Amino acid sequence: MVSDLAGGRRPRPGTDRGGATLSITRTLAAFASEASAIPDAVVAETKRLVLDTLGCILGGWTTAKGRLAAELVADLGGATQAAVYGSGLRVGADHASFANAELANALDADAGFLNVAHVVPIVLPAVLATGEAVGAGGRQILEAAIVGLEIAGRLALAMTPVSEGYDGARTRYVVGPVCGYGYAALGAAAGAGRLRGLDADRMASALGLAAYYCPVPSVLKWLRTTPFSMVKYAPMGWTAQAGVTAALLAAKGYTGDTSVLDSGRDFAQFWGSDRFETTYLVEGLGSEWDSIRWLNYKSEPLCNLYRPHVGLLSRLRREEDLLPGEIEEVVLRMHAPAGANRPYAGAPPTTQEGAHMSAEFGVALALADIPRGPRWADLSLLSDPDIQRLMRKVRIEGNPPTTKVTYRPWKGESIAEILKRAPAEVEVKARGQTFRRTAEYAYGDMWAPPKLYFTTPDLVGKFSEMSRAVLPEEQRSEVVRLVLDEFENLNNLDPLVRLLRGNGAESHAVRNPESEGLRHA
Repeated sequence: MVSDLAGGRRPRPGTDRGGATLSITRTLAAFASEASAIPDAVVAETKRLVLDTLGCILGGWTTAKGRLAAELVADLGGATQAAVYGSGLRVGADHASFANAELANALDADAGFLNVAHVVPIVLPAVLATGEAVGAGGRQILEAAIVGLEIAGRLALAMTPVSEGYDGARTRYVVGPVCGYGYAALGAAAGAGRLRGLDADRMASALGLAAYYCPVPSVLKWLRTTPFSMVKYAPMGWTAQAGVTAALLAAKGYTGDTSVLDSGRDFAQFWGSDRFETTYLVEGLGSEWDSIRWLNYKSEPLCNLYRPHVGLLSRLRREEDLLPGEIEEVVLRMHAPAGANRPYAGAPPTTQEGAHMSAEFGVALALADIPRGPRWADLSLLSDPDIQRLMRKVRIEGNPPTTKVTYRPWKGESIAEILKRAPAEVEVKARGQTFRRTAEYAYGDMWAPPKLYFTTPDLVGKFSEMSRAVLPEEQRSEVVRLVLDEFENLNNLDPLVRLLRGNGAESHAVRNPESEGLRHA
């Protein structure tokens, strides 16, 4: 679809219509407002991403985290501009963004960016809610989603802490002390701002406001604190709402810091990041679509760290025709520090948020052929004797080849070269033999060989399983058709919203404080 990232990028700020050179912040603002001629392949992939995200939102109704987020916005009330999907609840666009973002990430099944960044469940809910609020058509919404994801993805490339090699020996681990996803608020602001018709000047203010509103980087603190809380590694709902609010204020003329991304002394410094490579923000902007090139889909609700291993395990079982009862031991080899510092370190998870961070639980569910959907967060399965036996057979070790996966910018390497590789090994002892499988990439990585491509049947199957508890089969099929075949031609989101009403809120008792029922469409 698009060529690989070039090494040794150099900043190329844009120009305004008079030919004057623009700053980085204003270059991104102009792109968000004016980008056109988006490749058909990028638009088509974004439709698939919309379907995947809607499935994650609907699946999120099976979690307490998701239901409580919906309950909060029902309690807050206010305008009835946009839907909380899976229910008849309608609230303001900012509150709908909050609830849908929380639901989208609740099961950790949402698509990722280069296996490290969760920007999709922030940007897409913000864009969809804003698109519904302003009555935008399907093509407008897709274009807004694309520019929002592009800006969020480029910020991930510019800021994600990574390992760096020194003389081929000494390294620092891929996740540094300052790690978070709050920068995706700028992507949400860009997408929402485009739908609200912001010109480049007001869009620059929207980006500046979102930068000041984004939450602090909280990934490592959350990972070190068990049992895991519902806020997860980053407050997805709050971040999406921040972006939508920034766009709303900028539309009214509220000004923001329009130089906020212009150097490492600006946004990165007040956010606490020691890495901010601004070249990634502008190089190839409008011609190279990083948002899609470095996208990865998940087949199951599970941390990206273990995704390649579960894929290898499934492949090994299929090729060797292994039965769960024949398996004596499963060894997962991954990045050594990751294996040594896992949050649960072999203990069973105690919260739904911990379920998808437990390698042992995920492997056991895969081996037991539990459908790869909301049941993967069902902690009642921990009492199943078969699941318990399988969990005890799982062991985690460091994978020596991962020490070679280091970032060497002095050799002209791009950050994507380190982030896209996930050397993984699975070893299974069964039938008196030892079986091994290795992989450099995971199933669903857009940059991986074609045999690992997340196909449309894969996508439809995942959506069906994720949404099964909320939508009847006929509605599920119609949502798939509408999103994949008709989305670009929609005059507004009303037909899709009607299909997505489901029974999520009704079956989970989300009510307003006065018990007057939901605010229905």
